[in-house]
Amino acid sequence: MRLIFDLAKQGYGAARIRTELVSRKFLTPAAYLHKQNPLYYTRMFDVANPPPVYAWSVGAVVKILNDEIYVGNIIHHRELLVSYKSKRRQRQPREKWHRTENTHEPIISRETWDLVQERFQHRGRLPRTNPPNIFQRIVRCADCGCAMWLSCNQRSPCTGQKTSRRYFHCTTYRRYGATKCKCHSTSYNALQAIVLDDIRQYAALALKNPEGLMLLLNDTENAQKSKEIERLRTEHKKSADRLAEIGVLLQRLFEQNVAGRINDENYMAMFTKYQDEQTQLTARVSELTKQLERISDFQDNSAKWVELIAKFADLQELDAPIINELCEKILLHQAEKVDGKRVQKIEIFYRFVGKIPTAQGEAEHEIHGSKHLPANAVETA
Repeated sequence: MRLIFDLAKQGYGAARIRTELVSRKFLTPAAYLHKQNPLYYTRMFDVANPPPVYAWSVGAVVKILNDEIYVGNIIHHRELLVSYKSKRRQRQPREKWHRTENTHEPIISRETWDLVQERFQHRGRLPRTNPPNIFQRIVRCADCGCAMWLSCNQRSPCTGQKTSRRYFHCTTYRRYGATKCKCHSTSYNALQAIVLDDIRQYAALALKNPEGLMLLLNDTENAQKSKEIERLRTEHKKSADRLAEIGVLLQRLFEQNVAGRINDENYMAMFTKYQDEQTQLTARVSELTKQLERISDFQDNSAKWVELIAKFADLQELDAPIINELCEKILLHQAEKVDGKRVQKIEIFYRFVGKIPTAQGEAEHEIHGSKHLPANAVETA
């Protein structure tokens, strides 16, 4: 705790303090409590592999830096039960808190506390005067799967005025740093342009040549799924045949036990073995049947999607309802250097049909540039 406050006193932000704690391998508060008593947070540390004993987050650091318990004070009535019938607690406004000072020996000096609080007062979030995020709950990190955090409008380094530049960053990276994931920084405006262009291209094709688009979707699906379908069908037939065979074996086993040709001990051992295999195969056959049904429904889903996308041929601007109606998810990959240029892969998954590899949904997009790249790769300003 003293290290955290000393680093904050030196001017470290919460993210840099988090990185320092991880690099020095300090236990998190939950990990320390679990070490003292293994009954606490058992699921978090005994089940996880590897256990997140050093997984400090920015929020945890900020909470410590704002807690007056380290300066010798106790705060009461921060939260109150909503009702005696519920365990839900409601946060109380600061003016209703009850502070009792000097209740115990402080860990942090008053001078350090005051200095840290004064410095961190100016690190709060800016007011949310930005336009809403139309990709909320849709845009996700391609590596860890977490939602992407969207920054506030950036300020111009020359004029100091706010611009429309906003960037997505991986939430896991913001919380835990590069030890857990990478930044996956992506321009909000560039992503809007890419998705809008992708939708308009498919919508125009759906109006001009719906049969051709259906054929494209089905050909794409066949190319992607032909081997998978064959594997599923083979496994389904093999499992179903074995399931039928086990049913016959169980019947014969029962008859042999009744006739006295097999004793009860051997009968129970073999019966248990066959029954366990039968249970596993029944569950597997059911899952395989569902997977094959989903694949067989793809053609119907393709027709629904072609009809849906055709309505947006004249789309000029994206909004949240349109994104949620058309897109299932958008995955942002970490940018890479290709021939000295920054190139980033963005995958768009549409409702009903998923990802379409022949379009820009799987293309690589260069965030800085103005010309069109070959092979469906697009540079965006």
